[in-house]
Amino acid sequence: MAVLDIRNDDDAFQILQDAIAGKFDNEVLQLNFDSWPCIHLNVKGERYHSTITYTMMKALVEYQKVIYRTYADLLNKGTSVNLSAAEKKSLEVVFKVKEGSSDLLGDAAGAMTEFAKGAVGKMDSKQILITVLGAGLLFGGYHLASTHMNNQVKLAENNAKAEQERLIEKNRHEITLELFKNNSKLIDAANQSEAAYTNLLVSVKDAETASVGEKLTLKKADLEELAKPERKPTQIVRLDSDYSIISLKHKANDLHLTIRDIAKGKEFTAWIRAGIIGIDETREIANAFLEKKTIYLNVTARANETVTKSADIIGVNNKANKKKLPINILKNK
Repeated sequence: MAVLDIRNDDDAFQILQDAIAGKFDNEVLQLNFDSWPCIHLNVKGERYHSTITYTMMKALVEYQKVIYRTYADLLNKGTSVNLSAAEKKSLEVVFKVKEGSSDLLGDAAGAMTEFAKGAVGKMDSKQILITVLGAGLLFGGYHLASTHMNNQVKLAENNAKAEQERLIEKNRHEITLELFKNNSKLIDAANQSEAAYTNLLVSVKDAETASVGEKLTLKKADLEELAKPERKPTQIVRLDSDYSIISLKHKANDLHLTIRDIAKGKEFTAWIRAGIIGIDETREIANAFLEKKTIYLNVTARANETVTKSADIIGVNNKANKKKLPINILKNK
């Protein structure tokens, strides 16, 4: 039996990296969640001192609903309406406001234990870890910092630390891509959790600052911008299609491409991250570029009606994994 203690994001990413490499294949698992994931919101402002406002409460209720919906979706239970009262109770997140401070803490460890129990017998050990720990990272808001990168993320103290943090985040991004590759339902979970966090931040739009965890701090102007009704947020989407390769360049250990969607005529940049696709698939892409042939690519990106960014190629000619998106997915947020 493999006994795995998960106390923070570092533990989760290390276990996921080992799981993807096959370390826990055919193992019986015991997952111990120690106050992880933790939803941590720190709000500074005149109205926010040991209090939760009505709009914050509404946003927290929606966050809880996201956990119900994700549980039902990932474990093939249909919709959250089908969950039993016992399941919903086990999935509840307990939120507390620290006395004399503006810290809001939510402990979702119990919810993750219920996810793990629900997955036993339905998935192998690798899929259990990918599904449960992947959901935990999303619930804890790990992915938010990369979404709001307008200098809100804490700056490194020196160049050496900056490079070290860059490499850590690059590795985590590659692991996240593997999660989406292995379970496309986690893309929906990522979008729903991001929308819930965004609602929570919008609910405190009059605050001086609002922080989610340790890596993301939004100032008043950022919060006001986030709350604008005309804002067009992006979502994580799959853009699997036939592409032509316009350009291909080496950058460090990765490849940077400009690709054009044949059906839509849309052109954007995309990355091939080291280790995400195999040598044979990379060679197929290079040959398609050299021979000016079209090639079917599996792509994840952040997109809305007008913008496509942060695109990564995660597969080649894999039409079985193609994720069909609802027609209005980019207009519902």
